Amino acid sequence: MNKMINFPNLNIHWENVGEKINLFGIEITYFGILLGVAILFGIALTMWLAHRSGQEAEEYLNLSIYVIIFGIVGARLYYVLFGFEQFKGHWTKIFNIRSGGLAFYGALIAGIITVFIFCKRQGLLVWKVLDTIVPALLIGQILGKLGNFFNREAFGECTGGIFAMQLPIDSVRAVDVTEKMRQNVEKIDGINMIQVSPSFLYEIILCLVILIFILIYRRFEVYRGEIFLLYIISYGAGRFFIEMGRVDKLRTFIFHLPVSQVVAVLSVIIAMGLLCITYRSGDGQGKGFFRTNKAKKKKTKLKFSK
Repeated sequence: MNKMINFPNLNIHWENVGEKINLFGIEITYFGILLGVAILFGIALTMWLAHRSGQEAEEYLNLSIYVIIFGIVGARLYYVLFGFEQFKGHWTKIFNIRSGGLAFYGALIAGIITVFIFCKRQGLLVWKVLDTIVPALLIGQILGKLGNFFNREAFGECTGGIFAMQLPIDSVRAVDVTEKMRQNVEKIDGINMIQVSPSFLYEIILCLVILIFILIYRRFEVYRGEIFLLYIISYGAGRFFIEMGRVDKLRTFIFHLPVSQVVAVLSVIIAMGLLCITYRSGDGQGKGFFRTNKAKKKKTKLKFSK
């Protein structure tokens, strides 16, 4: 398989972009490496943010173990459930996640449920915890989408836009190659190349913009849960439009709708509803739907309740 990747309109040409490396006789995908880096960095960042805000960082270390396990399980179940056709007759592939096949919304849903259960059992402030993990979550998404680049996946229809990406047609899944791509195949150095829209890159940019906004807005946050809900709204809105262009959409069983767009819309509606409730009923001093993080900008450290 040829390993060339080009961005012709940006004059970027890479001749040898592999999907994996061989380490001591074991093949490890770049997707897997980036996933591991995201997990380790995410834990370290979250513990640091927790410590800076007067929380008990050790609690986040304990929480991370459960979130990682159930998040990966949720991501895979979501992918397998809505992409079931590709596993028929290849049931063992269900358990192979080294080369991808993890759906973010599955991980997010499972992760949120895990956080709620953990906080309930430990007597922790769940909305404060969710606010604290958002930056690490976004960095994890950015690294995960970079993994899509190495896997030659999560791209959109044939395009001539400035970010258009060229891939050897034999380096991507046959099911992801559309008729329009086949009609516009370009032969470069004897290799049949398709030109696609890099949807994963747009999502990287989206997550980076949200991350910058969140890091700035944290200084002005009033209500616990505000950061998390703003993240859900902004990511859901962006993901809805990015998903429109993807060719590898997972779809619902009924009406055959893009499942991630359905989840994005529902999550935005729910998050906006919760924000409206707390903004309308709160006065910045603890009378909102969520307990407040600050009351008239008093500099008090908040710790977990035990």
